[in-house]
Amino acid sequence: MTGRICAVMGVLLVAIIGLSGIGVHAQDLTPSSQSYPDGHGGEITFPMGDQSFADAIEHQMVGDPSGGAFSERPEALVGPPRFEDDGADAVYTLGCGGTIEVAFTQNTLIDIPGRDLYVFEVGRDIEAMAVAVSQDGQTWTRVGMVSGGNASLDIGPFTPAGHHYRYVRLVDLKEVCEGRTPGADVDAIGAIGAATRLQVDSAVLFDTDDATLKEEAFSILDDIIARIPNPRQTQIEVLGHTDNTGAAAYNQGLSERRAETVANYLRRESGFVDDMVVPRGYGETRPIASNNTAEGRRRNRRVEFNVRTMHTVRDTTADVRQEVLGVWNTTEYGILEIQQRLDSGRVFGTYSEQPRTMTGTFTSATVFEGIWMQPNSPRTCATEEGGYQHWGRVRMEFDSTDRDTFTGSYSYCDDPPGEHVFEGRRMM
Repeated sequence: MTGRICAVMGVLLVAIIGLSGIGVHAQDLTPSSQSYPDGHGGEITFPMGDQSFADAIEHQMVGDPSGGAFSERPEALVGPPRFEDDGADAVYTLGCGGTIEVAFTQNTLIDIPGRDLYVFEVGRDIEAMAVAVSQDGQTWTRVGMVSGGNASLDIGPFTPAGHHYRYVRLVDLKEVCEGRTPGADVDAIGAIGAATRLQVDSAVLFDTDDATLKEEAFSILDDIIARIPNPRQTQIEVLGHTDNTGAAAYNQGLSERRAETVANYLRRESGFVDDMVVPRGYGETRPIASNNTAEGRRRNRRVEFNVRTMHTVRDTTADVRQEVLGVWNTTEYGILEIQQRLDSGRVFGTYSEQPRTMTGTFTSATVFEGIWMQPNSPRTCATEEGGYQHWGRVRMEFDSTDRDTFTGSYSYCDDPPGEHVFEGRRMM
């Protein structure tokens, strides 16, 4: 990718507040916008600078064949991109068909106008990877594919408005399974669309089993309020969490009451617009540490804040939701990802090896019919269909409603239908 990708976002603070042997302590960071080489001759700007990048490894499954030593160091892809300075030492290789799951601990990934997520895949081409996001590391939403000259994604069409995501999963799609580093080679994963994440130990705010703010809690919350530049232009989620001591239903209720108590204080003592402060309780369902130790349980008893400015919140009146129907390996043009709009049922397909796309509809549960295009090409048919200048017709007939395999055909503008035949087999 060349050129610059920029996102408009206010600069906010990060405060991680907890308990230590000497009492309450706070670490404050003031992120500022910074640009990074994208590895393909351009650069990309992240409004939160070094804080924008995934900084923890949650899970890895090395592909086969692997990249040898390059697949043994997943920590190479955490933090900002370093390939320009450190070369191959800054790269993690997934291996053929490998998977990596990473987390953002200092921020959350959100949808903003334009692109939201960028994958720094090094090398001449971007090897195809399927991308999914998750709020809790358990339930995943597929948000598309990075491949060819496209390393950025807009998560908006696939995710509900206002959701925050802490986890990203990459799955190598076996496009290159040869050489010294088979599979995709990743330097960093960055959130262009990012919200500040704050965390407060529950013991700072509440007594055990209580949802009434302690006296010392007021100064902590006042400090958070004071550090947000423009409360009336800010949306804040207050998330209550507990450990797993006691009954799950009790913990759920306690987390909800605590989140509501904090939210009410913010509404009362600050300039936040009431409906822009949203409390949610998750009980014991989203631990960040093991509940088998006292220290782990202490870490899980917390209140989190997701903070973002108004101009990073998308306009939901124009939302068009989509879902990824699947990814197929084809006998021509590499990997094909198919997405479908939920409002109209219209289908869009993108190939990995060439900037070739298609659009149309399923005329039955097993038959797709439509047109195909090649962007920036001087060759198009004389007629326009559905607002698209296209190259010809395409048809795919799937083996069953599971759509595991298909036989397809396409033609150029004046060719007889079905002139060229290709096949595909589902990968995921």
